[in-house]
Amino acid sequence: MTSSPNLRITRAATWVTLAGATALLAARAGAPGWRDAGDAAAAAVALDVAPPAAAGPVLLGKLASLVPLGDLGFRVAALSIVAAVVALAGVVALARALVPDEPLAGPVAAAVLALSPALTAAGGQAGGAAFAAAVVVWGVVLAVRARRAAAAASRARRLATAAVLAVTLPLWWPAPASLIDGLDLAAWPVRLGHVVAALGDGAGAPLVLIGLVGLGFATLTGLRGAGLVLAAAGLAIAAAALGPAHQAHAHAAPALCLLAVGAAVVAGAVARVLGRQPSPHQRLAISGAVCAPLAALAALGPSSGRVDLGGDTPARAAAAVTAALPPGPGLVVLASPELYAAARAERVLAGARPDLTITPYAAGADEAVVTALRAGYTVGSDRAAFDRLDPRLARPAGRGFALELAAPELTWATPDPARWPGPIGARLAEDLALERATYEAVHARLDEAARAAGLVAAGRFAAGDLALLAGAVPTRARPPLYAFVPALGGDRVGWRPAVLGDDLAWVAGLPAAPVPPGAPERRLHALWREVLGGTLPADDASVRALGPAAVEATTRMLDAVRPPVRPPAPDGR
Repeated sequence: MTSSPNLRITRAATWVTLAGATALLAARAGAPGWRDAGDAAAAAVALDVAPPAAAGPVLLGKLASLVPLGDLGFRVAALSIVAAVVALAGVVALARALVPDEPLAGPVAAAVLALSPALTAAGGQAGGAAFAAAVVVWGVVLAVRARRAAAAASRARRLATAAVLAVTLPLWWPAPASLIDGLDLAAWPVRLGHVVAALGDGAGAPLVLIGLVGLGFATLTGLRGAGLVLAAAGLAIAAAALGPAHQAHAHAAPALCLLAVGAAVVAGAVARVLGRQPSPHQRLAISGAVCAPLAALAALGPSSGRVDLGGDTPARAAAAVTAALPPGPGLVVLASPELYAAARAERVLAGARPDLTITPYAAGADEAVVTALRAGYTVGSDRAAFDRLDPRLARPAGRGFALELAAPELTWATPDPARWPGPIGARLAEDLALERATYEAVHARLDEAARAAGLVAAGRFAAGDLALLAGAVPTRARPPLYAFVPALGGDRVGWRPAVLGDDLAWVAGLPAAPVPPGAPERRLHALWREVLGGTLPADDASVRALGPAAVEATTRMLDAVRPPVRPPAPDGR
C-alpha cells in the first residue's frame, strides 16, 4: 500500500504537472488547426459527422460551442486540451496502479509526455486523438486495477467499466471511412513507419526507450498488469498506422501515453535492487534519480518540427484566397486539402464568405466551373486552371484566382510570396507562390514570375536580369523545363523556387547559377540543359546516378520538348 508521505508527494506533483500541461497546451493551441482539425471543428459546430471527425468529439464540440467563452474555434479546440490533461492524469493513475510506491515517476513521465510532439498534436488542436488517448489510458488503468484487485466484486466491476470504454472507443477514434482507407495493406508498413517516427520525435524518444525497457522487463519478471499495458501499447500503435500519415503524431498519442508508465516500472525495479524495504525518503530519492535523466533527455532531444498547430494561419490563408473574390453567389474550388479545411472552417465558425460555397477539387470539377460561369456565378480557386480549363482565362484575386470565361487584361501587380509560420504554412505559401509564378509564365511575363516566386526578394535576379526576363520568350532551343523536374530529395520546402529560378534563367539566356551540394533537382535541371545543348547524352551515367525518378522524368521531358520523328515516306523522301 502507498505510504502517506509518498501519496501526498504524488498528488502534489500530479497537480503541478496537470496545471503546467494545461497552460502549455493552451498557449500552443487556441484555434482549430490545419486540415483534419479544421474539418473536425467545422463538423462540431455544423453537426456534420463526416471523416475525419468522430462522433464523440463532434457532439461534445457542439456542446462546447454553446458556452459563451472565446470564439467558436477556441471553444472546440479547448476540448482537446481538457482531454489531453485527462489522459495525463490517466498516465499518473496507471503508474500508481502498476508500482504504487513510486511517488515521482508517474508525474514526471506525464510532464515529459506533455512536452512531446505527439501529445501536442493531439491536445493542441481540434479532433478526436486526445479523447482516444484519454479513453485508452483510463480503460487500461481499470483493466490493470482489476488484474491486481484482490476482491472478485471489485475486479468484475472494473473489468466491466473497462469493457464499456473499449466498446465506446470508435466514438473517439477516427471516423469509419478513415479506418477503411487505412486497411490498405500495401501502405500500412509505410504508415507504421510514420507512427514509429512520431513516437520517437522530440521528448517522445526517451519515453519510448524507458517504456519498452521498463514494461518489457516487468512483463518478463511477472509484474501483474505490465504485459497488459505493453500489449495495449502495441495495439494502439497498430491502430494509429491505419490513419493518414499527416496525422501520425496525433494518432501516436495513445500508445505514447501507455509507454510513458515504464518510468515508474524502472524506478520500482531500481528500488528493489537497492533495498527490499526502502523508506519513503529513499523511494523519493530513487524515483528522482531515475526521472532526472528522463527529463534531461526530453529537454535535449531534437524535434522534427513537423507538428504545426496553425494558430491563426489557417484563417489568414483562407482569407488570402477567398476574401478578394467578387461578390457571390458562387463557388470556390480548392485543390489544397489544407486550404479547403481552413476555408470551410472559417465559413462555419466565423461566417466568412457566406455567399460562396466551398468545395474540394474532384474529378469533373472543370465541368462544374464552366456550368457555374455560364450561369453568371462567381467562381474562385487556388489554382489558375485544372483539368481542361485554360489558365489564360483566370484573373488573380488575392493569393488565389477568379476563374472567368474571357481572358482578362494584364494590369495587376504581382505580390511577393506570403510568409506564414510553421511547416504547413510555409509549404502552402510556397504552393500558392509557385502557382502564381506559373500563371505569370503562361502569360510570358517571366519577370513577374520571378517576383511571384520570391526570387527577386531573395536576390536571385537583379534589375538587369529582370529586364531580360521581361522580354524573353521560350524557344524550341530553350524550352521551359521546370514542370518536368520531380522531387528527388524528399518532401521539403525551397527546392521548387530554386529550380524555377534556374529555369527562368535558362529560357532567358542568363548565366547559370552554380548548383550547390544536396540539390538533386537543380543538378538534374543542369544536366538537362547539357542534354538539350548536345553536350551530354540523355542516358549518361550522371542522370542515372540521380535515381529511377530522374531517368523517367528525363524520358518524359525529351518526349515533350523534342519534335516527333517522322517515319520515312514510302518513296524514301
